[in-house]
Amino acid sequence: GLRARVFLAQDKFAEAAKDLAKVVEFNPTAESINYLGTIRYQAGQLNEALADFDRAIKLDPKLEISHWQRGIVYYDLGQWENGRKQFEQYQ
Repeated sequence: GLRARVFLAQDKFAEAAKDLAKVVEFNPTAESINYLGTIRYQAGQLNEALADFDRAIKLDPKLEISHWQRGIVYYDLGQWENGRKQFEQYQ
């Protein structure tokens, strides 16, 4: 919501993710969950971001092919093979 946007404007990603997670509870769309994953990635919450991206893809499988952010999270987590596969789909 609005408070999450204020936190984002202040580069307070962990606080924004916490607030946005509450919003997602009420509106769990692929788009909102994917956005939460992006914010959690910026907050350094890599495992949570990956789980959000996976959940968004489960709701909208079309997202998987173009999900380069998921590939980056895989690499940052040291999951090289998963990252490689993700980037190969993207191309």
